[in-house]
Amino acid sequence: MAGEPIAARPHRKRATRFGSASVLIVLLICGGMIGVLVVSQIWSSISGPAKFAIEPQFDDAYPFSQGLAAVRVGDSETGKWGFIWKTGKFAIKPQFSATDRFAEGLAPVGIGSPEKWGYVDTSGQFVVAPQFDLAQLFSGGYAPVRVGDNQTGKWGYINRQGQFVIAPRFTWANPFVDGLATVCIENGKCGFIDANGSFAVRPEFDWADSFSEGLASVRIDDYSKVSLLGQSQLVVESHYWFIDKTGNLTVHPHAESAKDFHSGLAVAEGGNDSPGKFGYVNKNGDFAIAPQFDFADAFGEGGLAPVGIGRGDDVKCGYIDRTGTFVIQPKFVWARPFSEGLGAVEYGDYKTGKWGYIAR
Repeated sequence: MAGEPIAARPHRKRATRFGSASVLIVLLICGGMIGVLVVSQIWSSISGPAKFAIEPQFDDAYPFSQGLAAVRVGDSETGKWGFIWKTGKFAIKPQFSATDRFAEGLAPVGIGSPEKWGYVDTSGQFVVAPQFDLAQLFSGGYAPVRVGDNQTGKWGYINRQGQFVIAPRFTWANPFVDGLATVCIENGKCGFIDANGSFAVRPEFDWADSFSEGLASVRIDDYSKVSLLGQSQLVVESHYWFIDKTGNLTVHPHAESAKDFHSGLAVAEGGNDSPGKFGYVNKNGDFAIAPQFDFADAFGEGGLAPVGIGRGDDVKCGYIDRTGTFVIQPKFVWARPFSEGLGAVEYGDYKTGKWGYIAR
């Protein structure tokens, strides 16, 4: 799934185990694969205001979108993705090797071996047959898809009929946001195109995120040569800026890196004073919430953002408000932003935890 937070989570294998609980278990048999659906469960160790609306039972889970959420049954290598309703029951049985959320009534899904991507509707029927090597969300009636492998393939944009409206010619492409889409070209530079495929902001950045709240995060790399032990070495220094839709550099965050804005705040990595720690900058580029977390994601619904403290087996995630105060204490293995009233969280321990959904 595109758009994981700056502090990306490592993949891992794990056994299947439930903690201390009272459960009613139903076996799911989907395409020869057996999964487990926990219909009712009491988790005595959960405390605080957050309550499980859908009990922890999945091996991964994405935020709800258009009334459905993608969840995985099985490990990251052989497990299958399906979609659930807010009751926790499957609307579309687990059958896909990869997927993302629904947008404009369609969800990109990967299926088969070798894996090909297409788009299904909310009933699970293919509207665009699986034929692409990677696919992203629809936005503004267009979706970015890749033809070819990760090394040499090219990205273009299709319509809802699966026809190319912008030919595959980019080395990377994001969905359209407010009429503009991030794309990268052969020389590694990134810019923004309009719906006709023409550059509205020239490709002159070394990386660029999508626009959000009128601004986009971009990276500019400066190269210099220094002498080290009598040999010339190339040094790269990266600078992050926010640009407006004309491409002008408008905000220079006082941070090592920065993502896109949500609710007026953007996830950013601290500088020399707090290396490897994440906080949130405002639209002046100043830290509104000091870099203090080991993981941070965007602010979502209800003005809450998932953050984590600790690393590896010791990480604990909770939710903060816009003042940086914990509203839901850090007690989860991982957490994703709230959407449609629910937040996807992993509960248990690092190796055997399960994903469910909490209500605010």
